[in-house]
Amino acid sequence: MNRLGKKILAILFSPAIALMGKLQYWQKFLFISVFFMLPIGTITYFFVGEINTSIDRAHSEQLGLNFVNSLRHLLQSVQQHRGMASAYLNGNENFKKPLAEKRDEIERDFAAVKFVTVEMESLLEAGAHLHDGDVHLADLKNEWFALERALNAGKLTPLASFQAHTNFSEHIIDFIAHIGDFSGLILDPELDTYYLMDATVNRIPAVSELMGQARAFGLTLKFGKPITQGDKQVFLSLSSVIGFNARALNRGMENVFEETPALRGKLAKPFEERIQEIDSFLKVIDKNILQADINTLNAEEYYTVATRAIDSVFELYDYVSPVFHDRLQDRIDAFTSKRDSVLWFTVSMLAFVAYLFVGFYLGLRGVIKILNQTTERMITSGSVTSITLDTKDELGEIANSFNKITRALTASNAALGDSVVHLRKSEQDLTKNIEEVNSMNRLMVDRELKMIELKEENKALKAQLAGQAAPI
Repeated sequence: MNRLGKKILAILFSPAIALMGKLQYWQKFLFISVFFMLPIGTITYFFVGEINTSIDRAHSEQLGLNFVNSLRHLLQSVQQHRGMASAYLNGNENFKKPLAEKRDEIERDFAAVKFVTVEMESLLEAGAHLHDGDVHLADLKNEWFALERALNAGKLTPLASFQAHTNFSEHIIDFIAHIGDFSGLILDPELDTYYLMDATVNRIPAVSELMGQARAFGLTLKFGKPITQGDKQVFLSLSSVIGFNARALNRGMENVFEETPALRGKLAKPFEERIQEIDSFLKVIDKNILQADINTLNAEEYYTVATRAIDSVFELYDYVSPVFHDRLQDRIDAFTSKRDSVLWFTVSMLAFVAYLFVGFYLGLRGVIKILNQTTERMITSGSVTSITLDTKDELGEIANSFNKITRALTASNAALGDSVVHLRKSEQDLTKNIEEVNSMNRLMVDRELKMIELKEENKALKAQLAGQAAPI
């Protein structure tokens, strides 16, 4: 890298270098770790949030399906009650006792629906939502009480009873659709479960209601009386719509089987058998009403044939609904597994990164400890030693630099030792020379003192001689 590049890097990273230079290593690791974990934690939070939303949506669909299941029983009972009431009001006393028993069954169905309503309200806090829209559960019950009172008071003709029951059944179907909207069933995101939803929420209730209307309206016809064109038009219209919905149900189930072939073994045969029951019932209508001029249908027999066909439709519901519930549970399990896998992977990776950071910090502390111990040993003992690190990172470069310094100190100590030896030898020579000089100085002093004594002695001698020579 040229000088300009180095200068740009120095300017660019100078704030980071200044910041990192003021922190200890554990603080640096903590600082970097926080900023490292923030984006990972944010991404994981939103990803897990999306998964939890999908889990909640599927769980809401399950609760909605449970609610629809309870309404399905109420719908079936009301449709049967309509047929019995039509026959009874048309003068058939054989339906009086079954009609009373069916009223009791409807009361039990309402209690079951109320129980599921409480369950949904407690789990989803959906009490307000369950009473939104045009259909209210309380209104359904009030409507049923009004219909029952009018029937017991003898205020209903067969056609009026048929219309009142039909309105009530349609309100139940509207409520089923409302539950489908509220619980998210109608927005199911996968192809196979969407068509299973369409079967349970839309097609099967619609087919059963249309067939129930055909059953009840047929029981309003007088035995042995001519069948009017108006009556035939009603049955023709009902037959056409029943056939249309049956075909739509068939297409939907084929889409289910194509999307999830494993479901074919569970649903294909029961579905085929129930569709055949619908076709058989349509053939009875065609032969005995559309193609006939006189009503020759026995009420009990017609009710039995129609009820068997309608019950087969609800049996199809009972096959589809558990499969739909299981598919939703499979989705919940898959999302839960994915969420747990993501969380475990993220936590594991963060733990592994923390483990590596701690290992790096402890390794750094170990190198610093070795350097300190070696330095202390060099100071206290005077010995110069090198260090060896089992690492190939920048710490190894520090160790190599430290070893270069110790080698330089070793060479310097060796040269210093030679100098000390030479100096000591020079000191010894100097000491010897000094001693010789001192010896010579002492000798010279002794000679000087001796000369002085001799001079004094010579002077004294001269004086003595001079004294002796004077008298002469």
